[in-house]
Amino acid sequence: MVEQIAHLGSPVDQAQLWEALGPAQVIFLGENHDNLRHHKIQVELLEHLVGQGKKPALGMELFSKEQTSLLMAFVQSNPKDPAQAEQRLRKALGWEGREEWPGYLEVLRYARQERLEVFGLDLEAGLIRRLTGLEVQELSLVEQSLLPPVSNPGEAYQALMFEKFTQGHCGWSEPKHLAGLYRVWLARNEAMALTLTQAYRPDRPLVALMGSGHLEFGQAVPWAFKRRLPAVPTFGLALMEVGLDRPALAAYFEPQTSLGRDFGPSFPWIWLTDRHSWVDPCLRFKSQLAAHPQKSP
Repeated sequence: MVEQIAHLGSPVDQAQLWEALGPAQVIFLGENHDNLRHHKIQVELLEHLVGQGKKPALGMELFSKEQTSLLMAFVQSNPKDPAQAEQRLRKALGWEGREEWPGYLEVLRYARQERLEVFGLDLEAGLIRRLTGLEVQELSLVEQSLLPPVSNPGEAYQALMFEKFTQGHCGWSEPKHLAGLYRVWLARNEAMALTLTQAYRPDRPLVALMGSGHLEFGQAVPWAFKRRLPAVPTFGLALMEVGLDRPALAAYFEPQTSLGRDFGPSFPWIWLTDRHSWVDPCLRFKSQLAAHPQKSP
């Protein structure tokens, strides 16, 4: 397919996109984690900023805040054997079996080339797993101390996210499961926003790479960040795969409502790319879903 950049339903070119994000000090850049093209576009955006004489810092959802020193040691290194250094980093991060690695390695290679600051954004994976199945008060006191304060975005947003989670899990809507996902969702968004506020400096832009859902409707991470630093100019761009049914451009900008609240389109700015896979991801779960019909949250 021919890639397409659009703003509120109208096609734009790359020069218009670069101009629009120019004043932003924090750029939220959505992605599909396993789409290599998305990571190449992320490098293009970093190259654009560096070409303007800027020195962006790079936050990445797929790594935890605790892994930051591993990332920084890599990007500040001058290894005699780059391939060996990359393998050591992959092992240290626990990414040896993950197919998304080539895309993230491409970004990290560029960060090392330009000596960019890189940091993990998310909560530690073990804490995420624990929080998925347990209420906050059921965690140990030390575990609770690792969680940021969470603000309630309201019932309409919760209902919208329950619907999104159900769609994302191919119709699975067991209430306890949805509640756990939402609990973790709020905690992770707050943690990533808090990390960005800690990394923020007015003399350089921040680029935050994360799944596009974490910036959808201007909620999630952007909302949590804006509560903390409301005066900082931000910009959101969702790198999106074209839909399986190849819908018209306007379909990506249809407004969404929940409990009477209008959330508007998912994203004002999108960059449509080809899909990582044209196989419907729900096909593999068809037999399991048949045994677990949808329930009301």
